[in-house]
Amino acid sequence: MTVTLFADKDFKGGSQSFAKNKASLKDTKVGNNPSSIKITGDEPVLLFKKEDWKGSVLYVKGPKNVDDLGSKKAGGKSGFKNGITSLRRTPFELDLNITIVQNSKGEFPGDWTSASHAENSIGKIVGLVNGFYSDNGALLSLSIAHCTVRTDDDKFVVKRGGADYPGSWKRSGEIDVVFVHDFKKVGTQAKSKPPGLGKSITVAAMADFTDGTSAARPISEMARSLAHELGHYCGIHHPSANKVQKNIMFKEGNGDSISDRVISADQIEEMHTTLSKNIFRKGDR
Repeated sequence: MTVTLFADKDFKGGSQSFAKNKASLKDTKVGNNPSSIKITGDEPVLLFKKEDWKGSVLYVKGPKNVDDLGSKKAGGKSGFKNGITSLRRTPFELDLNITIVQNSKGEFPGDWTSASHAENSIGKIVGLVNGFYSDNGALLSLSIAHCTVRTDDDKFVVKRGGADYPGSWKRSGEIDVVFVHDFKKVGTQAKSKPPGLGKSITVAAMADFTDGTSAARPISEMARSLAHELGHYCGIHHPSANKVQKNIMFKEGNGDSISDRVISADQIEEMHTTLSKNIFRKGDR
């Protein structure tokens, strides 16, 4: 795959192909004003208004030719003409600070029987989300930076809106994700606040049903919940699904596997725009 930027519209003027990330286009042949792009292959690229992959974002997934990066109709984005200053081809890493809540009886969320069982399951959940991002060209990758078991009966089962977790549970520069047994509100399986910068994501390991029964949630379903809540965390909302039931942000999803879901280019672009403004995104910075 090649990514070639052109100084002028319609693939004219000075040009340069980029095989790697470029934190600044200032000293390249196209400078800070490329106006068109050609992409061969099916890999994605992120174009940023500011150096070091900051500011507004244009997401383009190949194979594609955009003859005017400042035209949405042409496949570009209004306001991007003569204003791209950095380029990204590889995923950004997001560090997760995982908390597993057990109760005073020593019980773990869902059907997890021990700390190692829980940690192994969460590793698989994160792996499924990473696979989802990779398959959809989202240029995001999750990494478990910390994983801690904490005992708290009040937060083993939490309210519908999630819980206010102690500051000692959180880590600066990481996304705090808390795995609990379940929610008091039947039907709620995960929660975050969009955009949730500095807030925690809560994922339940149990599903409660209106007939009074409950069941441990499959790993693939919890992965779908985590990806959905990370979407909220990074600024995308339910309406962005455009009523497409397979979209990761579609509101109803009880029982669905992450393998049944997709994410759109517009949603990926919005997530990266949100992440470009805060410290939770890592990678060559």
